[in-house]
Amino acid sequence: MSESTTRTVFGYQTPILRRSVPWLVTAAVVLAIVVTAGWVRGDRPALWFVVPFDLAVAWMAYQFLWNIGHTIEVDGDSVMWWSLLHRRRVSLAAIEGHDSLWLGFDRLKVQGQRSLHLAPNDRSWLEFLARLDAAHDGHTFEPTRTNRMLASRMFRSAHKGYTERDV
Repeated sequence: MSESTTRTVFGYQTPILRRSVPWLVTAAVVLAIVVTAGWVRGDRPALWFVVPFDLAVAWMAYQFLWNIGHTIEVDGDSVMWWSLLHRRRVSLAAIEGHDSLWLGFDRLKVQGQRSLHLAPNDRSWLEFLARLDAAHDGHTFEPTRTNRMLASRMFRSAHKGYTERDV
C-alpha cells in the first residue's frame, strides 16, 4: 500500500465578474458602434464626444477582459491567475506585496512583472490575504484600509470567494 500525500490549494474567485463582464462589454461595444454610426451618418453626437467615448469603451474592454482577474489559486509555491481572456502563472516568491488600487480593485505586485489585478467582492478576501500571508515568507499581506472598510460594509451573501481544497 502506498501512502498518498495531499496538499491544500487555496484561492479566491469572483464568479459574478466571470458571468457579467462579457454581457457588459458586449453592451458597451454595441453602444460605441451605435454612437460611431450616428456620427458617420451625420447625426449627433459630435466627433469630440465619439472619439473619447470609443477609446473609453476600448480601454474598459481591455481591462475587464484581459487585465482584471476573476480567479487566483495558490498551489504550493505556484500562483495561477485567470482573467476572461488571459492567464498567468507566477511563483509565490515573486509576489512582493499587495495594495488597493481604488474601491473594489486590488493588486498583488509581482517582482519584475505586471501586477495581478483582482476585483474582490466579499469579506472572504480578508481570509485569502491571511492565508497568503501565512504561506508567503518574504512579505506580509495585511488588508488595506480600503479592504477593511469594504469588508465592513459588504452585504452577507451566499457566495464566498475564498476557496480551499485538498488535491
